Amino acid sequence: MSELQYYFSLFIRRLPIVALVAALISAVSVIVAIKLPPEYESQARLMVESSQIPDKLAPSTVQISSVERLQVIQTRLLTRPVLLDIAERFNAVPNQSQMSPDEIVNAMRARTGMKTSGGRNRATIMQITFEARTADVAAGVLNEYVSLIQQ
Repeated sequence: MSELQYYFSLFIRRLPIVALVAALISAVSVIVAIKLPPEYESQARLMVESSQIPDKLAPSTVQISSVERLQVIQTRLLTRPVLLDIAERFNAVPNQSQMSPDEIVNAMRARTGMKTSGGRNRATIMQITFEARTADVAAGVLNEYVSLIQQ
């Protein structure tokens, strides 16, 4: 018997065990997926452009890069009063009525994702995400974030 035939026969003998394990893992995965509560994520991308007015016409008094501008916006957006106000208006955190304000703020920050990217000769982009138990809450909170950023 050649080596190839030996490995093939070994594979054929072990096939039922491999199939059984794969079926069990698939069944457990399907059950877990069905039992877990749904989570929704809303996402927005914002692009920050540099000033459109030439410096020769209207020189800027403050020189700040777009990345720094987005960092300031992010810091202001994730402040305690802003997060508590948004959480209260949208009931954004599960079991919110039983949580302390600090726990609500921490939960809001954990569910909020902000990532900036950009560089020399590239547009600066900020990606904002929010996770919630319903699509309406996720979209509402994210829309509020975008409205605050635009202000």
